[in-house]
Amino acid sequence: TDLDVSDEDQLDLFDTLDVDGGGTIDLEELVVGICKLRGDARRSDIVGVGLIVRSIQMALTRFEETAMEMLQTQEQALRCMQDGRKMPSRFRSKSVTSQV
Repeated sequence: TDLDVSDEDQLDLFDTLDVDGGGTIDLEELVVGICKLRGDARRSDIVGVGLIVRSIQMALTRFEETAMEMLQTQEQALRCMQDGRKMPSRFRSKSVTSQV
């Protein structure tokens, strides 16, 4: 612990320092990463993480909404097919629509 890096951080040190996930750490990544791991988190670090978390939450919400819309559309199309009804054009792909 000569570097003043906590025991918890030492366990995942390589993954923490390998920012780009490339499986290697260059000298700059090592020096910058070790400096950031030393001591308590700064207010700017905490604010930065909060902003990143908020951005991820918004992206996940948009993804969930899009996925739910797609699932509902597929469910409606399947029900039409099960009932033997002709599917509305919005459910048909372009190749099927051009053949009908």
